[in-house]
Amino acid sequence: MRAALLQDGGKARISAAAIELFGRKGYDATTIRDIAETAEMSLGALYRHYANKDELGRALYAEAIALWSERLLESASGLDDPAARLRAMTKFFCRAFDRDPNLFAFLLLNQHGPARSFDPKAANPLKVLEAEIKRGEQDGRILPGNRHLRALCVLGAVLQPAASYSRGGKTGLGALAEEIAAAAIRAAGVIEPTRRSGAGIQ
Repeated sequence: MRAALLQDGGKARISAAAIELFGRKGYDATTIRDIAETAEMSLGALYRHYANKDELGRALYAEAIALWSERLLESASGLDDPAARLRAMTKFFCRAFDRDPNLFAFLLLNQHGPARSFDPKAANPLKVLEAEIKRGEQDGRILPGNRHLRALCVLGAVLQPAASYSRGGKTGLGALAEEIAAAAIRAAGVIEPTRRSGAGIQ
């Protein structure tokens, strides 16, 4: 493992150290020297890869959020019902938090420079959720409404428990996945199957 990390000149160590610190300490409180020390390298070696902390933060954020957006969509692959798709996506978030709480915090919990300056047209989990709600509306399986607001509420159903767990240094969010999913499904405005089937009967 160490040999593999050294082959890229320590870039993987820089990424791992930065994500750990950005998630645990916060982006603003982390210095470039903190990252170099955690990565066990000199500042000079770090600067061979990144000019400063902001360049590093932007690169890590853009790469990770794009990958998460792709995997979030893949988590619902093969499912058709909006409730099932949103449940699968909610469980993806819960697993992601339990697997790497620092990365989760960096991408979704902490408001920081890379997140605020991120290209709004680029892929991100909120846009994936908005697209899911639009898809359900067009199929008549989600009530029409403010898609952006509903996507925020769906994401909030995950982020609030995650923030509480993160502050307490806990993991195990997966154990709450079904309850979180139920809240997310309600927030999205998914129409219950019985209501859909009886909607035309008066």
